[in-house]
Amino acid sequence: MTIRTRPRGGGGAPALRPAQVLDVLSMLYPQQQIGLWMLNDNGLAQVKDRSRRQNHGVYSGTGVTLNQPGHRNTSSALFDGSAGYANVYSAQLAADFNSEELTLAILVRMLSSTPWTDGNSRRFMHFGVDGNNFITLRKHTNNNEIILAYTAGATSKNINPTGQADLDWFLLVMTVSKAADQLKAFKRSPTFGARGMQIGTTQTGLGTWAGTLASTLCNLGALATTPTEMHSGWLLGGALWTKAIPEIDLQAAGDALFG
Repeated sequence: MTIRTRPRGGGGAPALRPAQVLDVLSMLYPQQQIGLWMLNDNGLAQVKDRSRRQNHGVYSGTGVTLNQPGHRNTSSALFDGSAGYANVYSAQLAADFNSEELTLAILVRMLSSTPWTDGNSRRFMHFGVDGNNFITLRKHTNNNEIILAYTAGATSKNINPTGQADLDWFLLVMTVSKAADQLKAFKRSPTFGARGMQIGTTQTGLGTWAGTLASTLCNLGALATTPTEMHSGWLLGGALWTKAIPEIDLQAAGDALFG
């Protein structure tokens, strides 16, 4: 995907530029998108939601540095690994949330090689009711391992790719379909996913979700607002849909961002 832009002064033919993160994510099933938190805000007062639903959130008081270098000239947020997070809960988000058909996606960059091997769990995105009903994308306590998890009614289904050590930006995606009884995980980076983004094995036997989202458990960069299991590094373009997006469309989006 490329975008045409006019040269300054208005003369000449439109120039082509690589698709920006907002371009790609905002055009991916916008009617089913209930959150698009770019994390390229100018101030800490609000985590702006760029989806049509406008489910805005708030940053923690400390531990987040904005206007950091991102991907494709889009600024990002740096999380310090100890205090910083973005809480995106709202009553409207809780009402919009579909626990049985969803897609969760975010662009991640680790601070260095250290968070990959420090023995800490580090959350990229987490939405939950409690410990028995949640969805999460995180780095495992095991070295160089990530977890994409859906726990519903205390039935846990996880995909745990190992051998992860990216120091550049990568796109992480999880889709859930209760109707199809499938949990899938996907990844795209400069070096992975050009010929197929799915990672791990499709999981089946999904449980039945119970409850509504908790205000303290809807975060980018942390498990909870206490805070716990903090991300150490940059995040950009966290998104949530009420649809299990087909792989063909995820591949097109991943290729537009990293192709």
